[in-house]
Amino acid sequence: MKKLIIIFILFAPLLNFAQESISEDSNFSIGLNFSSNYSYRTLNYQDNLQNLVKSREELEHPSFGFNTGVSVQYLLLKKIEIELGIQFSRQTHMFKEVPIIDEMGFADNQLRYHYIEIPLRVNYRIVNKKFFYYISAGVSINKFLNDKSKIWLTYSNGDTEVLNSESGFLGFNKTVIGLVGSVGLGYHISEKLNLRLEPLFRYSLTPLTDAPIDQYNYSIGCQIGMNMKL
Repeated sequence: MKKLIIIFILFAPLLNFAQESISEDSNFSIGLNFSSNYSYRTLNYQDNLQNLVKSREELEHPSFGFNTGVSVQYLLLKKIEIELGIQFSRQTHMFKEVPIIDEMGFADNQLRYHYIEIPLRVNYRIVNKKFFYYISAGVSINKFLNDKSKIWLTYSNGDTEVLNSESGFLGFNKTVIGLVGSVGLGYHISEKLNLRLEPLFRYSLTPLTDAPIDQYNYSIGCQIGMNMKL
């Protein structure tokens, strides 16, 4: 939480600058957004670890995470917009139906990785009317916050239990660089307000941890946002 407050404090002068530097014809806008994401990972490894990876592939599955935050846009040209944001995100994947060693039953374990993301994107408007369509691409700097694990235990006698703990991974990379891309649809509700809907793809170029098996997280989501022209 302390890191989140610090980043918002650092980000605040940009919003103040935007508000103090604009006129009624300003090209600046601010927005809020939220996305539910289908999250998973890819693995990079040496051949001698293939059996271990095969075991992971049998147990691990995609899971759902999310991101939410604020953004500042600047309409550089009629069809080109620069966007800078700050978001809280949860990246996930799951181990499903893992046998419980000491008890009869199984466990589902969702691993959760929390980040503060700072995406910088260029949005190109293909159509720029009441409805506008755009493609977007950029990079994201992701600051690692913490890792969590939520475990659902199911015993053979029908009892269930939910546990929360750390994921158990070690050596997390504190800063991760990622790619961001989307194709979006927007609608001008009024002269100052517009609504945006975009399938959004994220892919980490930096592995999750320093480990023999490199894990690169990715997600596919549908982000919805509301933007207001300043």
